[in-house]
Amino acid sequence: MAVLTVNGNVLIPVERLAREVWPDEPPASASNLIRQYVFRLRRSLPPSVGRAIVTGPGGYKLRLARGDVDSHLFDANVVRGRAAFAAGRLDEAVRALSEALAAWRGDPLADVDPSPSILAETRRLGERRLLAIEMRADAYLRLGWYDEAVEELAALVTLHPERERLRDMQMRALCQVGRRADALAVYRDLRQTLADGVGIEPGPELQRLHRQVLDGDPALSEPPVRRSAVAGWSGSAYR
Repeated sequence: MAVLTVNGNVLIPVERLAREVWPDEPPASASNLIRQYVFRLRRSLPPSVGRAIVTGPGGYKLRLARGDVDSHLFDANVVRGRAAFAAGRLDEAVRALSEALAAWRGDPLADVDPSPSILAETRRLGERRLLAIEMRADAYLRLGWYDEAVEELAALVTLHPERERLRDMQMRALCQVGRRADALAVYRDLRQTLADGVGIEPGPELQRLHRQVLDGDPALSEPPVRRSAVAGWSGSAYR
């Protein structure tokens, strides 16, 4: 059922369903077993859902309407938030991204045995969620909501300590709330993390920001500029 759901409205051949259910080695009777499983699924589910499992040439698909699956609502809100961000409508972007993130309840598909489709969807959703949180934190910064940005970025950096864009935004947010020493500590921690993990230095953009923080550059504590008023703004970092 999970495989049919994450591949909604797409006909999945019986042979592929067998590889999803038995990734290591499908039994000789896999095709017959898949048909039996689908039969049991239809009987065990509410009639409206059971009827949505459709038999097609050589396989099965689950008919899904817009909004039937919460991940679809999440994706739609992320798309809406990204469009608003790119247009400089940052308040609207925050609302859309917050609606998207509110759909999450722990890890996706956590109670489903891993299979190629399940693993791919789990990775996709995880990457989309990270993008949404990162974009919302960026919007907080551009709106001047620095306390919200500091809180959001602290949690993100803990989960993704090597992601330089997060460290960049975290340092800028900390400078805006007067925590210059903490911003420098963020850079030191990243440098050590990268040295221990992959043996490289932070990238040139982050090195420039580090020098700005060391020099006490007043630009790092200036009020934000609403990007909707800046010529050429496209929000391209999130395309």
